[in-house]
Amino acid sequence: MTYKLEIKTEVSVEEISSLIDTAGYGMNYWAEFGMYSEEKQTYEVRLDQDAQDGVGWESDTKVITYQEIADAIQKLISGQVGIRPDIRQSLVEEFINKDGGQMDSEGAEVVIQVALFGDVIFG
Repeated sequence: MTYKLEIKTEVSVEEISSLIDTAGYGMNYWAEFGMYSEEKQTYEVRLDQDAQDGVGWESDTKVITYQEIADAIQKLISGQVGIRPDIRQSLVEEFINKDGGQMDSEGAEVVIQVALFGDVIFG
């Protein structure tokens, strides 16, 4: 028998902005650019043409909120979206244990994909 735990923690605007910065180094194979605003707490992502065709967006650009990014972190940590164990562990270290610098561009990019698409589509 197993038991489900729900762990709550806070994620700051600065932590999400840092995640976005880190993700930018890993998204260049499917995104043309990303631009964030801490003031608006939004992240605008423009897909390259191949990626846009693959996901079926009518527009090449989508804006997500910092809350959507925080929700993606929660989904990944809780196992609602399947990812490699090492990526999940880096998210736990970064956001639950508050051990900054544990997440690389691949892990950050996965968070952005889940916020944008609801799942990991690329990579």
